Amino acid sequence: MKTQALIPILYNAHNAYEAPEAIRRVYPLVDSILVIYDGPETDLLNSVQKISRAAENLEIIHHKNPQGKTKAIKDGLKYVCETHNFDALIQIDGDLEQNPEDIPFFIEKLNTADLVIGNRYHRKKLDEHRSGAVCLASGILNYSTGFELTDVLCGFRAFTKELGEIFSERLCSEGYGLEVEEIMLTKIADKKAVNIPLSFAKSQNKYTDAEKILQNLNAILIYTKELGMDKNFVEQLEDIKNKMVRRESFDINFPFLESKIICKYLPNMDAYTFRCR
Repeated sequence: MKTQALIPILYNAHNAYEAPEAIRRVYPLVDSILVIYDGPETDLLNSVQKISRAAENLEIIHHKNPQGKTKAIKDGLKYVCETHNFDALIQIDGDLEQNPEDIPFFIEKLNTADLVIGNRYHRKKLDEHRSGAVCLASGILNYSTGFELTDVLCGFRAFTKELGEIFSERLCSEGYGLEVEEIMLTKIADKKAVNIPLSFAKSQNKYTDAEKILQNLNAILIYTKELGMDKNFVEQLEDIKNKMVRRESFDINFPFLESKIICKYLPNMDAYTFRCR
């Protein structure tokens, strides 16, 4: 199986070590790498370019004006799907929040699935905030698609070239909704999505921006008609969206979602209140 890695690197003052190290660790595990560097010309870019000059099958796309991770991935997908021959694509951030040495497990799992997503929560208990965010996203996605996923938001994932071409043509998210949108498009294409456990994942933030949840909801709502989602369910999602826009608290009262939340570390979610600051 010929593999292509896609590594978005977003410039900040803290990833001068992580990004070059991530590239070095991914390099021996795949056949070729495309780095999308999103940021100004800095020592970090020089380090990445130095690695590229010394390595075969390692290319760089440079967004001189920062456009964000989603645009980086979309541009990278379009480029490799139009110009490269590969069977599987590995999507992994350049921040070392996950372990690149897990890549072979993703590739192996593609023998029985079309989209493989890392599960950061398979062996550690989440705090209340993170539990709520994960429950909301996983429950809604599982109910909408019929998949059985615990972690739907992890950016470390692998997928077939066929799905990569579909993503390249159809992804329309502009912010945080890209990972959710990839799952929705996988279902629409009648393909299979699964989680696999990650060997390592850094601790998550103690908060989630309301905008992040809102953009994930928007990504789901794009495809409600194509998936034939229940009208009442869609209306409840729209109500949550509108309350988040107004920064109002909202309750999740979806008893039918409980059976769709499969992580043993997550609490009962018959009712859960989110407060938006």
